[in-house]
Amino acid sequence: MLPIHNSNLKRTSFYCVFFTILLIISTSSLTWIGLTDQLFLYGSLLIGLIFLYFSIETFSKWTYKKAKRLLIGSILYLPVLLFILILDKSF
Repeated sequence: MLPIHNSNLKRTSFYCVFFTILLIISTSSLTWIGLTDQLFLYGSLLIGLIFLYFSIETFSKWTYKKAKRLLIGSILYLPVLLFILILDKSF
């Protein structure tokens, strides 16, 4: 759960950006420790940066449209990441 105590939702938006950056680092670390190959690294960086873009966009000026786009991005992120992992391991 994210806090919504402030009226302009800056803190919540900041948390979204902060944890998206941590998400990019953690998925990239799978390649650094040798569990995945380069395909997974590049794919996870690509979708992670897209997700980060949505987070920063929501942080810059919060609207319901931007928040909905971030929600859809967060729902699609994990299935796409799993698909990239399957592709990476099959080649």
